[in-house]
Amino acid sequence: MSDPQELAKALLKVSGPLLIGHLLNWGLFGVLSVQVYIYHLAFPNDHIRNKALSYSVYVLEIVQTMMLTQSAFHAFAEGFGNVEYMMEVGNLWFSVPILSGMIFFITQMFYAYRVHRLSGSSILAGVVIFFALVSFAGAIATGALSRHVGDLTGLLSKNTFITLGIWNGGNAVCDAIIAICMTVSISRRSTGLPQSQALVNKIIRLTVETGSLTAAVAILNLILILLPDHAGYFLAPIGILGKLYSTSMMSVFNSRIVFSDGGIKTLTSASAVDLPRTNWRAEQRGSANRPVRVAVKVTQEQLSFPSNEQTSFWEDKTPVRRADSFQLPTR
Repeated sequence: MSDPQELAKALLKVSGPLLIGHLLNWGLFGVLSVQVYIYHLAFPNDHIRNKALSYSVYVLEIVQTMMLTQSAFHAFAEGFGNVEYMMEVGNLWFSVPILSGMIFFITQMFYAYRVHRLSGSSILAGVVIFFALVSFAGAIATGALSRHVGDLTGLLSKNTFITLGIWNGGNAVCDAIIAICMTVSISRRSTGLPQSQALVNKIIRLTVETGSLTAAVAILNLILILLPDHAGYFLAPIGILGKLYSTSMMSVFNSRIVFSDGGIKTLTSASAVDLPRTNWRAEQRGSANRPVRVAVKVTQEQLSFPSNEQTSFWEDKTPVRRADSFQLPTR
């Protein structure tokens, strides 16, 4: 691109959004680091599967942040005032589409597992996996095309816009399905206990907020890609999608922390991310004929009952039957 005017116009379309994307990426990396640190402190004995998932995603985020930092230093510091440095693709073809696509796929598989456990439907989980694979394929195709373009203006080509549309469109559809399925599945689990229902409402709110946020950013990115002037505005939000997915996943893990009057509790005996598939209506019908076990200890001075300790409905708090226990039949 030898014409200075055309080069200046193309530079304005990509340099500003690229700088904003770098700044947002660094800020969200700090948020993610705090989430991972809280998880490390709160759940030292968590399941090895959850630890491997959390730390592997965080390692990928570290690698992506380091590569993006090198790209920003090369463009805005080492090549300050040099337009050719600014327009180089460098490692952006790998750090943004490939690494972000891997992070998307891992987190979406995590949510597909949750959808399967909550709803008990393999079809819904299969739909989530299908759109996750479509999105991952679009990310790989975007990275492959970006690898062979001459400069950043090559990202504004028609073929690249098609692969970007597949990538972000698949993410938007996948996030919408995940948010709807999980919200409906969790809302059906009515416990009838105020404390337990409050935790259910908290999980529903967290699911809607995180799912809506990632879906909204993916849709915004898709809109910016389809703008008629083919500007590079999509370079700003496209670099932060990975951090949003990772942070939303870590917020789900950390949602098992319960704040009570006596301090902070962590639900380690039953994970909020690994729920058993149960038929709650059948349990409620069967509980009508089930004997209630009550542990009572009577002395001359006091009468003590089981404590009203604040717990989660994910935990099994059935009193242990002892020798001085008796059963009260229900009517």
